[in-house]
Amino acid sequence: MHWPKLYQMVPTQPANKMNEETVLKYMKLLQKEGDECCRPTVVLLKMRAVAHCDIVYFILDGHHKLMAMQRLVEKQKTEASSSKTFIT
Repeated sequence: MHWPKLYQMVPTQPANKMNEETVLKYMKLLQKEGDECCRPTVVLLKMRAVAHCDIVYFILDGHHKLMAMQRLVEKQKTEASSSKTFIT
């Protein structure tokens, strides 16, 4: 997954406007392996504050896609941590 160097991302759509069905649809698309043409795209606007050299990305389109990606990453982390066996 590509992520813009972990810079701050600012949504331009309120969280209460997220549609659960749309998020689930994008989760399924992202899970398809080898299907590059169907991968959802996110449109970001990069802004740099000259005085502080801070970089911020505004999410113009793709709020549902990012939510789907975040959920899949969390799911992978959970599955990875639960599959570890500890020897005491």
